[in-house]
Amino acid sequence: MKRILVPLTTPRARRGLIVGRDRLASAVAAARASGPGPRLRPSFLIAGAQKAGTTYLYQELARHPQVRPALTKEIHYFSDGYRRGGDWYSGFFPRVKAGAAGDAMVTGEATPGYLFHPWFSERLARDLPDARVIVLLRDPVRRAFSHYLHERRLGYEPVDTFEAALDLEDERTEADHQRSFIDGAFVSSALQHHSYRRRGQYLEQLQRLHEHVPPDRVLVLVSEEMYADPSSSYRTVCAFLGLREWMPPMFGANDMAASHLPIDRDCQHRLDEFFGPRKQELAAYLGRPLPW
Repeated sequence: MKRILVPLTTPRARRGLIVGRDRLASAVAAARASGPGPRLRPSFLIAGAQKAGTTYLYQELARHPQVRPALTKEIHYFSDGYRRGGDWYSGFFPRVKAGAAGDAMVTGEATPGYLFHPWFSERLARDLPDARVIVLLRDPVRRAFSHYLHERRLGYEPVDTFEAALDLEDERTEADHQRSFIDGAFVSSALQHHSYRRRGQYLEQLQRLHEHVPPDRVLVLVSEEMYADPSSSYRTVCAFLGLREWMPPMFGANDMAASHLPIDRDCQHRLDEFFGPRKQELAAYLGRPLPW
């Protein structure tokens, strides 16, 4: 039989690389968890939102001399992987080791689906009561479109127009959304891949987070402001985490820039109407104007 080579540019190949990476990280973590010596407990989590610059912030934060990164950025423990247990989770983090000049070392992770997950806040408060949470919020209209483009690239979204995907969202996700609040072990592919508007309803997600995590341990940043002035945001994050003042020689590229494709005018209008009142409520809740 002739062997068929699939180019790495295909959605199937991209999905395969992600699944393979996650399986390898999981196996390594499980092996490390049974090894000798204590491991650092995560003292911070970047909890979302998805497609709001979490990768950028985590990579820049991991460059700080006091930060030791996890085995992989996204662990999904407090959402889809909670059944694996705390020992498995601990295997993703480095062993306890003093930093240069006696600096206290910290570690953490960044799983952008946490903020959206209905069980995340309760689980975090129970398992890591001292951890601090960083939340990035992006214009929910742009976030939804970026999410759609992401799912198209990976082949999880078969619908070839954003408008059609929005039309199908409630039908695809409503039942799973309701079940996710009842069944903590439930994992929904529909919510993961097709919750374009739902994930942008930030107010209810922040309120749920604040029910379990005190507001002084939650830092909310606006993605567009972070990219416009990364130095200021970096100083804010370092102060929030109790890290000594330090600045990277140069910041990385804006990883949201690639999704600045134009949105169909009808979709733009439709989402502006949907999110308009919600943006106002969010600004009032945060006590600050938002750039959207």
